[in-house]
Amino acid sequence: MNNSLDKKIFNYNKTYNKKNNFENRLTQIETIVGINNNGTPNGNGIINMLECFNRDMNENKENLKDIQKDINNIKFKLGELEYILKEHQNTRNFIEKEISSTKTDIKEIKSALQDSITTKSIVKIKNIIIGLGAVIVALSTIIGSIVFFANKLG
Repeated sequence: MNNSLDKKIFNYNKTYNKKNNFENRLTQIETIVGINNNGTPNGNGIINMLECFNRDMNENKENLKDIQKDINNIKFKLGELEYILKEHQNTRNFIEKEISSTKTDIKEIKSALQDSITTKSIVKIKNIIIGLGAVIVALSTIIGSIVFFANKLG
């Protein structure tokens, strides 16, 4: 009879050990998953990691939306800058054409002024006429003196 009791105790110990091993394994799995024995989250484990991952994903989605808005704003600003550059280039080309046209006009005016009567040319002509008048007066004085003396002597 002792043998039968030993068998029962052995079987009980074996069953108890299996149950204990199962409880230990279940506790380890609960810890890995992130649940305490009473069913509350423990803040570690897969559940917490997934919650953090989801929170980070949501933050990243918001950041991506903000980045997309910024990219769209930058594209819009680049479009405006391209338009401004085109307008600036058109204005620059127009100004360069006007400058070259003005230079040509100034050259034509300069050449026309060289052939025209100016204040300096009038002063030069006046001085020449006064000089010729002085020469004529001097010559007529000399000729008049010669004629006067020729009449007195003759």
